Amino acid sequence: MMPILLVSDNQRQINTYITDFIKKYAILPSFIFHYKKNPMVISIEQVREIQSYMVRATSMKRLFVLRDFETARKETQNTFLKTLEEKGDDAYFILIVPSVSSVLPTV
Repeated sequence: MMPILLVSDNQRQINTYITDFIKKYAILPSFIFHYKKNPMVISIEQVREIQSYMVRATSMKRLFVLRDFETARKETQNTFLKTLEEKGDDAYFILIVPSVSSVLPTV
């Protein structure tokens, strides 16, 4: 599954979508990972942390929620693309942005 690009700034709508997604795919709470800008941007280090979770052998479904993804610099978004290429079928990504234009077209 390709990443889901959730374009919204309505927190209630975002939370409802994520909750419904978790129920639909039966993702356990311990396999849900939330990332947000820290403190100003989504960093390459955060994406590398995601990569480290990806290499751990597990058959459990995992969800990575990246809030404020529009703050990720071009280099970070390119690093994230590499993560997508290596992901398995058991990993899902939700990228939350206020506008599609803030994300590289390749994402």
